[in-house]
Amino acid sequence: MNEELYINEDVLNHDTDLLGKTVSQLMDKFGAGNHKPGSGSAAAFQGMVSAKLISTVISLTAEEKRKHLYSQSIIELLEFHKQIEERIYLSLSELFISDSIQFDKTIKLREARDNEEDEIIKNQLRRQALEELKISINIPFEIASLCAELADIAVFVFDNAFKSARGDSQVGLSGAVSAMAGCMAIIRLNVLSYNSDEYNYTKYVVNQVNNLDKNYQRLNKLADSRIDVLRNEFEQKVPLFEGINNLINKNKKKKGVKIED
Repeated sequence: MNEELYINEDVLNHDTDLLGKTVSQLMDKFGAGNHKPGSGSAAAFQGMVSAKLISTVISLTAEEKRKHLYSQSIIELLEFHKQIEERIYLSLSELFISDSIQFDKTIKLREARDNEEDEIIKNQLRRQALEELKISINIPFEIASLCAELADIAVFVFDNAFKSARGDSQVGLSGAVSAMAGCMAIIRLNVLSYNSDEYNYTKYVVNQVNNLDKNYQRLNKLADSRIDVLRNEFEQKVPLFEGINNLINKNKKKKGVKIED
């Protein structure tokens, strides 16, 4: 089978330019109803956003005016920043593009299979499509692994970095965990394409995704617990706010007491 049937240089150039588009153009691409960029690229993109949010919080923590406040964790935070910027984000960017290109190969082979009348060639195309799908399945596994690493970093950042930026930390944490959930859904859906003749492969994938699910459950609990941290802090302040408000209202009614007082 000639590879030109399902990928050419124009497609490659077009896909690698995805990250050069504006956010609005990229959202239009996701909403256009096409298979590229698809759900795998969306999960990678979600991880990329999380990576940058976590990286930003670390940068804010390391600013001269506040890094002394986080002296116990600053060395580890800066190492995490390096890992995110030099490896994790770049890997997610590559996977964002790879998923779009790779799944396009699978779809083009499926289209050729469906349009083929010769049963022998049709069966060859079916098998080639399933082989390409294995590569497509591996990509969300890689995305999920990077997002799991990001989520663990985000937990540390939430607990040990700039407190006033914990909103960014939490969005980064929740986004990374959500991307993992999306990757698991993609993998489980795609593995349904295989029949009993690929039992060993499907069993391997199922075992791997179940292990991934265990890690996801752990990280999801950590993400929820950090939401609880902020909720508890707020609820502790409510009585104080209420008391101050009651005091102000009470003294407003007293003669001779000014608002300034």
